[in-house]
Amino acid sequence: MKVPKFTGKNFEIWEKKICMVLAEFNLEHFIDKPPLPDMTRRTKKKAQKAANLLCANLTDGVCNTIVKKTNSSNPYELWQMFKSVYASDSILASYEVWAQWEDTQFNDNMAAYIAGIEECLAKFESLAMVVPTL
Repeated sequence: MKVPKFTGKNFEIWEKKICMVLAEFNLEHFIDKPPLPDMTRRTKKKAQKAANLLCANLTDGVCNTIVKKTNSSNPYELWQMFKSVYASDSILASYEVWAQWEDTQFNDNMAAYIAGIEECLAKFESLAMVVPTL
């Protein structure tokens, strides 16, 4: 599966795809629970792989916001940071594109109307929202 580059504005679709990748490698449990203090070397290696997958396709800005020296090998802490910083932004973005969809009207300019509809549809897709029927 190809995980899109996480820009900070596409959390919802990135979250779904990165969870699928973690599940493919049987690593999803590393983001669900804090690590145990007495992990074996093998478990630490798997946790590092989960952290690497989480951080493999980030913009520099997202990476600088999320990844710190103290959490770079802890997938649970990384995941908590992703959710606390970006999940609420995703909800706001969904609301904003829905409001834009509701405000898009035909005002004697077919080209502008179609461009507005296409812009909304592209945003719906990038946020993994269900496209409303007309």
